Amino acid sequence: MLYELANKLGISEGYYLQDGTFVKTSEKALKKIIDAMGFDTTHDVMINRYISDIDCINDRPLATSVVIESDHNDFILDLITKGLTLGELEIIISMENGTHKTITKQITQDIIDDGHMEISLMNYDLGYHQISLVNNLFTQNSHLILCPSQAYMTDWAKDKEKKWGVALQLYSLKSKNNLGFGNFSDLQNISKMLGSVGATTIGLNPIHAQLTELNSQNSSPYSPTSRIFLNPMYIDVTKVPCYNTSKKVDVIVNSVKFKERLAIAKNSNFINYKLVQELTFEIFEAVFSTFKHVGKRNHTYQSFLDFCNNTEDLEKFALYSALAKHLNNTDWSKWSAGYQDINSKKVSDFKNKNEKLIELFKFIQWQAFTQLGEVATELKKNGIKNPLYLDLAIGTQEYSYCTWADRHLNMHDVTIGSVPDELNPKGQNWNLAPLNPYILQQTGYKYFIKVIQSNMQYASQLRIDHIIGLNRMFIVPKGVENSDGAYVDYPKDDLLSILCLESIRNNCTIVAESLGNNEKGFNEYLNSKNIFTCKVFMFERWNNSTLFKRPETYTPLTVASTTNHDLPTVAGFYMGSDISHLRRLGIGKESDLMEKEEQRHQDRKLILDALNDQNIKISMDQEQNKEHKPLSHSQNMENLTLATQRFIAKSSSLLNMVNLNDIMLTYDPINIPSTTTEYQNWSIKIDIEDKQLKDMLVNIEEIMKKEKRNSLDIKKVA
Repeated sequence: MLYELANKLGISEGYYLQDGTFVKTSEKALKKIIDAMGFDTTHDVMINRYISDIDCINDRPLATSVVIESDHNDFILDLITKGLTLGELEIIISMENGTHKTITKQITQDIIDDGHMEISLMNYDLGYHQISLVNNLFTQNSHLILCPSQAYMTDWAKDKEKKWGVALQLYSLKSKNNLGFGNFSDLQNISKMLGSVGATTIGLNPIHAQLTELNSQNSSPYSPTSRIFLNPMYIDVTKVPCYNTSKKVDVIVNSVKFKERLAIAKNSNFINYKLVQELTFEIFEAVFSTFKHVGKRNHTYQSFLDFCNNTEDLEKFALYSALAKHLNNTDWSKWSAGYQDINSKKVSDFKNKNEKLIELFKFIQWQAFTQLGEVATELKKNGIKNPLYLDLAIGTQEYSYCTWADRHLNMHDVTIGSVPDELNPKGQNWNLAPLNPYILQQTGYKYFIKVIQSNMQYASQLRIDHIIGLNRMFIVPKGVENSDGAYVDYPKDDLLSILCLESIRNNCTIVAESLGNNEKGFNEYLNSKNIFTCKVFMFERWNNSTLFKRPETYTPLTVASTTNHDLPTVAGFYMGSDISHLRRLGIGKESDLMEKEEQRHQDRKLILDALNDQNIKISMDQEQNKEHKPLSHSQNMENLTLATQRFIAKSSSLLNMVNLNDIMLTYDPINIPSTTTEYQNWSIKIDIEDKQLKDMLVNIEEIMKKEKRNSLDIKKVA
């Protein structure tokens, strides 16, 4: 019975390893996952009742949320007729724009016996509607979401015109004017340089909310507090209203203590998250005090009030932020019991007594969204035609805002992870809270829609990290080994349809990070919906071989790059610095590391072979090159990096992204997967005022221009 219930809830009984071995999930783990979805597995009687209830729900005329796709706004509504009775059926559709449409059908015995009935919804508008069925004594209300079958496609993609951009970690930008942490003004400044060399987009790490000066040790942008709100640290505090007129701000920033701490933050080799967050918040408190005092005399005050009134979840997020600040902990599981429930009297009392602190966090979010919007506009002026390529994380921290504010929406006491593989033989636990797919569907995907809308409003492209998570997630229960998890199905088709709807509404291209162990045909399915997929040079090898694929094998609707944030840079890969870090940190057996080094020795040869195959000549120290040893000379690494960029530029991919860390020839990786405090993840700084940046960009511009001309010549011949 337990496995039958699991099957009906879309929970797998086990999974396959890369070598084909089937691993069965333990009954203990399965029970915990089912319990996390809100079903009590204590007694067989309850399990039987759930199975029966699910069968009854599946036999209703409509699902709780009905998502329909169409290319021409001619939608087909499929009704299950088993539960209907003879007589009139009234179908009332309440449209998103406030209008209503009614369809009346006669239910005959033949229709009931057939089991299904199709209703044509001709010329209905795309969007989020409500539908009600009335059949004698039977009534059902459902969400009705009408979507396009494909995502937004830009003109340059339709015309098969290649573009290129630069992917960077925004926090890493080092400049004279920030607080030791890259901000939106730094993004504007670097965009001028990028626009001047023909880059058409700038890709960023996730810029989701990660609460101010708290939990500084968890710096991963892929482990946010909320995916709806923004990280305040990206705000340029000098551009916040009243910064230049606030006496309180003036006293703070000119104090000896502040200057000393600021110097430490700016001059450190790695980002000092805790210190930068503290400095930022001190300024926010001072400038907001002045802003409130000036009040209506400030011409932007009404804009602030409008933002507070029009952002549905802002009140709850500001309340959570204020509580976390007050209790000095973002992990609500460590709060006293009275604060853990958003609806408790204790939380209500706190809210009444701390209105100013709550309003401060609203002010901070207002400025974050305001500055992001200004950046998107300014980037276009700087020649970046498709400015912001934003990144959506797959989930949020386990005990963060989302799991506190919407407790029923998430699965508890389980986390998102991944199955064992060569790099992680024990499996992984990402400590991210998975959404409850059952509740997600029951609530009309409201939360998912808000997340997409928030992230698309200023984006020209939105990258969906680990998009396979919209199809299935590997869920790991607390108290078991990471390998003793199970895949849980998500309503992939519904979620992708909603993505397409929001893509059309926001003129935003969707990019799917679909690397890794996907179902066969999944990337092709995404491409059929005008969704770009990702190609990473280091991963693009022939099956059962280590040989690199030729660039012409890359399909057009892809974003191609040499590496990504979870891989070493081109220079770091060739030098083997990632393996050196693993050895230094004591990660992995020495025998495994030696095997990696042996494979890397072979990879160096394969990279050069792939380049030679494309007639990409590369000047390197010949004596060392013959034996494919690491070549430490910076000119060698520059030549190699530019050569691999030329390889990618030759590909059929319509969008090429060049990583800023590759441009700057850094050896250290941005992030080493499966590490937390062992390595300085997400902390490497990049000096955007370094002359090398401009010189390398000029070289890359020439590569992109030349390969674009070659591509056009090939088209003419064809």
